[in-house]
Amino acid sequence: MALPVALAMSGCNGGDDGAAGGSGDAGDPLRTYVAHIRSNGIASVDRGNEALQPSFQIINEAEGGMAFDYLGNLYQADLRGGNGGAILVMNQAASRSFGNDLGSLNPAFDREIFGFSTTLDEPRSVALAHRAGLIFVTDSGDSSVKVFGSSGGGDAPPLFTSMTAAAPWDLAYDEEVDRLYVTLADGTIALFDGFVANRPAGETGSITPSADGLSPSGVDLRGIALMPHLAGTGLVVSDFGLESNGVD
Repeated sequence: MALPVALAMSGCNGGDDGAAGGSGDAGDPLRTYVAHIRSNGIASVDRGNEALQPSFQIINEAEGGMAFDYLGNLYQADLRGGNGGAILVMNQAASRSFGNDLGSLNPAFDREIFGFSTTLDEPRSVALAHRAGLIFVTDSGDSSVKVFGSSGGGDAPPLFTSMTAAAPWDLAYDEEVDRLYVTLADGTIALFDGFVANRPAGETGSITPSADGLSPSGVDLRGIALMPHLAGTGLVVSDFGLESNGVD
């Protein structure tokens, strides 16, 4: 299918496995948030400026992709070291600072979606449907996108699940047209039109990135972001490349 989509490709850091994600909150466009595993093995979210210089740190022990809602709440995928995945929800994370009790996951006012009924295996990233009140989660463990209510918690089953043709990594949702874009490990981007309306929606098309318009250039796509100011629908996509040659 033909779509008005502009693609920009970028490489991943050679030491990144694609699990780390970043997002800015709606309250301050000059803030950046980067999730990663530090040299001491502890996962954290670093908040910094537009130059990626960190100023605060949230210790939440999750390293997956994340998204903020309009209230500054953080939703993040957590692999749990291969012991079944989870989704962390940190209340008002955008206003927290490192060095006090509010800098870490606190069960008194934070929550997680975790347990057998969630069917989460290897959750990689999340996206939000703000108006519908939904969390979309890519799960590379069973090649699916799982959907939960944004107010849910505990051992909650998905509201619905859509399968992908290959292991998914990241996702971006265009709420205005109800279209979901999902990067896949086979170098393509899966499209789901009417994703919320048709629950569960099947794949309606795909994008194969190409540098010359003829031959595929994607190898193992990871991060994706919508760029609404570009003509049509703009997408920025990162490619992990071939691990054997060390080139992204």
